[in-house]
Amino acid sequence: MPFAQTALNFETVLALLPWVPAGQVLDLGTGAGHWAKALADYGFEVTALDNDSEKIAVLKRQQPGINWVAADIRAEIWSADLQSRQHQYAALLCLNLFPFLPKPEHLTQLIRIKAALKPGGVLIFSGFSDQDPGADRYMAYSQTGEPMPTGTLSLEELKQIFAGWEPWLEY
Repeated sequence: MPFAQTALNFETVLALLPWVPAGQVLDLGTGAGHWAKALADYGFEVTALDNDSEKIAVLKRQQPGINWVAADIRAEIWSADLQSRQHQYAALLCLNLFPFLPKPEHLTQLIRIKAALKPGGVLIFSGFSDQDPGADRYMAYSQTGEPMPTGTLSLEELKQIFAGWEPWLEY
């Protein structure tokens, strides 16, 4: 699929689902669980992770067919679990999670995300780009609670980390 300049929205992501290989899907930073629910409704086996344990507890009651995990993507237990599941996921959604992570933590998490995907898997990713005015003024918190600039991700950074992968959409 060629590069396209488009806004990422619910309909755009749903339109990609027929091209996602069969298998497990991981939704990092699931928030209210909208994406996880849509993926499960489409027929995928979904694991959805968010660091808000109260929200995850509610989602577990509302939709028990999804594997809801209350953890921070940076937590040691989750990092070890992600590493043990190398090349497990057919697709991985990471939508607007990186604006909540300090810039120095981006590379480590992107490498873990890449390792979690099966060959030929689909990554659907969004975050602040170098085109977002004022993104460097936003603050995120390190694991120790220190406020740090979230920074931006350039398409070039992503292309370097995911060299050899064919992007379908970039915006």
